[in-house]
Amino acid sequence: MSVVGIDQSLSGTGIVEISHDGNIIRQQLFSPGKLLEVRRLDFITNKICEFCSEIKERFVVAREGYSFASKGRSVFNLGELGGCIDLTLFRSKMPNLVEYYILPPTVVKKYCLGSGSVKKDSSYLLLVYKKLGIEFPDDNQADAYMIATTLLGFKKAMCLKQGLDHINFVKSLDGIKKEALLSTLLSVKGSGITKATIKKIESVDFAGHVSKVIGEYKVFSR
Repeated sequence: MSVVGIDQSLSGTGIVEISHDGNIIRQQLFSPGKLLEVRRLDFITNKICEFCSEIKERFVVAREGYSFASKGRSVFNLGELGGCIDLTLFRSKMPNLVEYYILPPTVVKKYCLGSGSVKKDSSYLLLVYKKLGIEFPDDNQADAYMIATTLLGFKKAMCLKQGLDHINFVKSLDGIKKEALLSTLLSVKGSGITKATIKKIESVDFAGHVSKVIGEYKVFSR
């Protein structure tokens, strides 16, 4: 099973397919150019479907969630774009599309870069290179890869069928990555999940907690 990450943007949308080992299979950046409004939405969603329809095996998809601190008219346009992507993939007849998620940008950044508050400034791509060891020409492509990588992390952490591989994967996660995967539970009173207790959670229990969190991000499954 492969994993697809989408970083939707009005000016340049990044999309990537990675393998179960986390290696990049394909990546693409496409720009709508001077297209606006409905024509721009149609162009972007069609490109996403074209990319996904070429995947030969079963796959899961995640796109970037909304940044609620954003301001300006583009917020509404990005909301429209996100909704169009959701509905288009939901209505699609792609037989290999198994699940679709929306991941909060803070969770993605914390899992991949170590902090959910990293800003997109002139040093952003350099930080991505230092943390992930991969050089990207565009931040949208970098974010698409990180979205896919984070979803893959969720899937590996909750897959008990992997046996020893699952246990070793959970053991390989540092405290920050574990916090990212259990982020929504950290803020829930009575959950028993704190930064102090995360390190003590056994792999089986960790998988159960991760399953609860990823369930909140799921849009649909087939």
